[in-house]
Amino acid sequence: MLNLSKSSAVSCALVLGFSLFAASSVSLGASQDLLVSDPDTLEAMGFERDAKNVYMAPGVDLEGAFTDRFSAADLEAQASGAALQVGVGFSPVSAKEFIGRLDTTGTQWRYAGGPNCCVDLSRVGTESFADAQVTDLPNGGTLDFIRAWWFDNVAQDITVFLFENCQPGFAAGPITITTIATLTAAGTPGNVTQLGILNNRPINIQDCHYLARVRFDGASTNLALQKVRLQFTHP
Repeated sequence: MLNLSKSSAVSCALVLGFSLFAASSVSLGASQDLLVSDPDTLEAMGFERDAKNVYMAPGVDLEGAFTDRFSAADLEAQASGAALQVGVGFSPVSAKEFIGRLDTTGTQWRYAGGPNCCVDLSRVGTESFADAQVTDLPNGGTLDFIRAWWFDNVAQDITVFLFENCQPGFAAGPITITTIATLTAAGTPGNVTQLGILNNRPINIQDCHYLARVRFDGASTNLALQKVRLQFTHP
């Protein structure tokens, strides 16, 4: 009888502990992230206009490039300073890693655009968005910067987003999507690179994965993504 009581008590404690853990895991991401409800903003990032699970980290500027708020010299100085820190690392994403946001035919994209044959990504069809997962990030570290390279020799532009997509670590649940960076440059011909600050965003690869998305505002071989790179600090 005593053994049965102990067993029952342990079972109840485990069930209660798991329930509390699962409940606490439903709320993911940083507490200060803001829900995105504007239909035009959601559509511009490649989501349904009535999406209810898309958030935005504080400081993300969806209206323009980071250079609207920081000079190129300031950004480069910050990047150079961070590179001197012990434990700084990089996670690059080749243009070859990007695939269409929607399930479309292979004729939507080509790798012959831009000045670099067979490695740059250009849009051909009607789908404007392509996605790639960012890998090799250290859990418990921090995201410092995102940088993107592209070729732009037309009137249309490229915009790059970085999303943090999270679910409960040990329970079923919906995906919460948070925009933590956006990069765009208008009216800059030729080879372009943009740098964005990620404000030491904690890296959580137990509950989340990180997705880079590029939006092509035009279908032209003179508008081509070349590379995206994240800079981080190890825990």
